[in-house]
Amino acid sequence: MASAKAKGRDDISAHSESRSPALVQPPEAWRSAVDSRRVSIFSITDALAYGMIERQWGRIIIIGSSGIERPIAGFALSKAVRAAVAGWSKTLSTQRAPHWVTVNMILPGQSDTDRVRVLDDIRARNIALELAAVQEASRTDIPRERTSSIMVGQICVARA
Repeated sequence: MASAKAKGRDDISAHSESRSPALVQPPEAWRSAVDSRRVSIFSITDALAYGMIERQWGRIIIIGSSGIERPIAGFALSKAVRAAVAGWSKTLSTQRAPHWVTVNMILPGQSDTDRVRVLDDIRARNIALELAAVQEASRTDIPRERTSSIMVGQICVARA
């Protein structure tokens, strides 16, 4: 979580989360995913949102995953919980909007990580395609550019 200070106050709060393996997870794994990745977002937002409401300005940014829109194989556990965060974010945005506090969830495309490279390699072997073709398809499904610093900056712009 990152927080930008304006005159000693928290006016911008940005949250991100890590990826986790999926499928056939025991109940303890579900509880752990919710507790470790989501409850902290809820708690931090609760702590900061009331000050934003008092000042009639604030930005809450949650960085999720494109897997909410288009599931990514091997990420079922994290995507299920992220979908819950997406619903919470939408509800929060409608409640905070009258107070000039915006809530945005950014859904970036796949990043070049070790985990994504392993998943692309497995997918290429499973469907008998060249790895380069699978990697290109991963990149073009949901472009990374939609989470550029320009987009984030536009979300955080102060009201006139």
